Amino acid sequence: MDACPYDKKWGKLIAFVGNTLLDMYAKAGSIEDAKKVFDRLDKRDVVSWNSMLTGCAQHGLGKETVARFELMLSDGIKPNAITFLCVLNACSHGGLLNEGHHYFELMKKYMIVPEVEHYVTMVDLLGRAGLLKQAESFIREMPIEPNAAVWGALLGSCRMYGNMELGVFAAERVFELDPFDPGPHVLLCNIYASASRWKDVARVRKVMKDGGVKKEPACSWVDIENAVHMFVANDDAHPECEEIRRMWEKVSSKIKEVGYVPDTSHVLFNVDEQEREEKLQYHSEKLALAFALLRTTPGSTIRIKKNIRVCGDCHTAIKYWKTKQYWSKSLYLVAKKALKFGERRVFLLTRTSLSDLKVMEGVYRSVEVFFSSISFFFSTKPDLKVPYSVPTKRRHKKA
Repeated sequence: MDACPYDKKWGKLIAFVGNTLLDMYAKAGSIEDAKKVFDRLDKRDVVSWNSMLTGCAQHGLGKETVARFELMLSDGIKPNAITFLCVLNACSHGGLLNEGHHYFELMKKYMIVPEVEHYVTMVDLLGRAGLLKQAESFIREMPIEPNAAVWGALLGSCRMYGNMELGVFAAERVFELDPFDPGPHVLLCNIYASASRWKDVARVRKVMKDGGVKKEPACSWVDIENAVHMFVANDDAHPECEEIRRMWEKVSSKIKEVGYVPDTSHVLFNVDEQEREEKLQYHSEKLALAFALLRTTPGSTIRIKKNIRVCGDCHTAIKYWKTKQYWSKSLYLVAKKALKFGERRVFLLTRTSLSDLKVMEGVYRSVEVFFSSISFFFSTKPDLKVPYSVPTKRRHKKA
């Protein structure tokens, strides 16, 4: 069989199957399986390296991404524009400011002209480092016209560091270029709310309402025993809602012992501090995690999916949970950073949808069937596991 994905003697994967598997496992949050696929590739082309670099970057492995990129260069593989985008993204999320500048300049050596995506990543790199004025100057000196994504990157950094003046300026530029994107409107509301400028928050909301700009409702879902359980903030529709809330309250009390303080700046309502803290406690990803803790045993894998970005407070809370290690688990924040804590693994997959997951499930099943059809050539199949099962989406009604 000439199209066999393995080298029959050494059990190696060839590129057209291996690259697909590598990309799938990385996006599914299983970076270790992605590395296994990469190591078994018979020949690693630029697509293979790009997929591996992207996976490491998505898992917050900035230094490893840089190290693998240097290994790629030493192997004589010529990087392309996508390669540099992967590396710059890793530097941005890993806080590797000097390395990011170096690789941005290195693009000239390989005769690669930076595209707008590279400039977005550089603005994000400077912004995450707190160099907001430098980021603004960088935008003004760009040889191409900045788009909404460029100004959006600056806006996100202004939200992070509470720079309201520059944040409002960046938001206005975004509104001019892409007035129907709800994300920048929400970020601007966050900036105003952090400064207790509630009239401005109401004004932005009115602009959204009048312009027909709607924020996508945040929801998280977790599949347990072939059933998908979906949660929204302050969800009381699940039949086990009381047990779920008690579990999260238990988690919350433990992580407060090690320093967790709820970040109420993420609450966009003019209410007292106690009520703001209460609103934070039952975000959808926290409820999904609490439910999964109730329904799984040590050694199992938990994958939580969310349709939009994880809020800052939820991200911080889960990091503190990792520090205490009361429940012996591992957590991977896909597209953010990877954190390990114990026997069970929890995958928090952001910016995805059930349809995306079904596509990835289908890819895996197709490849698995192909492996099975040629398994008589090999004594063992590759050490890979199905990333997750995606049954029919269901919501629970209150009993």
